[in-house]
Amino acid sequence: MSPSGTDDPVFYQVADAVATIWLNRPAHRNAISVDMLDGLHDLLHRADADPSVRGVVVTGSGRTFSAGADLSDGPDSLARLIAGDERGHQGPDYHEPAGRVSLRIRAMTKPVIAAVNGDAIGGGATIVTAMDMRLAAERARFGFVFTRRGVTPEGASSWYLPRLVGPGRAMRWMLSGELVTTAEARTAGLVDTVLPEPDLLPAAEAIVREIAEHTSAKAVALTRRLLLDMGAAAGPEAAASAESRLLRAHAGSTDTREGIASFLERRPARFTERVPAEQVPGAP
Repeated sequence: MSPSGTDDPVFYQVADAVATIWLNRPAHRNAISVDMLDGLHDLLHRADADPSVRGVVVTGSGRTFSAGADLSDGPDSLARLIAGDERGHQGPDYHEPAGRVSLRIRAMTKPVIAAVNGDAIGGGATIVTAMDMRLAAERARFGFVFTRRGVTPEGASSWYLPRLVGPGRAMRWMLSGELVTTAEARTAGLVDTVLPEPDLLPAAEAIVREIAEHTSAKAVALTRRLLLDMGAAAGPEAAASAESRLLRAHAGSTDTREGIASFLERRPARFTERVPAEQVPGAP
């Protein structure tokens, strides 16, 4: 199945433990609207709550991942977008939609993989920085073009991008707004794997199926949280303490016992445990 035939700004499909989400405004190069990002946020939540899903792949319809914010309303496009962003204004402080998506990704119990099938510009680039793995087509380009539009970054990218490519390169990319080739993005660490476009989505989905076939959902959720949290820790002592607490808490769990038994008996493991999403952030 593909998004053809639907006008929904995002399209969702689940097959073989993989939830695939398409940004789906191909006639507009998947230009970002509030409805698109709210839909992406809600579909990520839906995938996280579905026990049949073990991972999520996000890609774009057509030849572009996303051209960034829809500015077709003219110079006041961005101001109108923010003014009409009802969810963002519900709390005491404004939270823009790409940032909400990035925080939803961080709170997931399942991996989220970007399959960047074409150019990822502006908000299309920032949401990619929050994803766990990033595969890109050979012809894709990345552009953190905010300064060229007279605005500042969003999507929590000022936190994510320096951690992926280093502070100096992040500074250059964001201050200049230059377009970055996939080859440079791969060298810098923004992209993990570069593939011909026809191979991109199958490769991303294959990663999720590999995880689904061989691993414990609970162990994946807890390990993912360790990597996200400890990557920002001040030193290895915090990681050693967090890992020790988790090992002690789960050494005798159903999935741990099954993982060891299946190894000793030379058979596939039959893991059954799940971890509620609300338990993961505080797990360490």
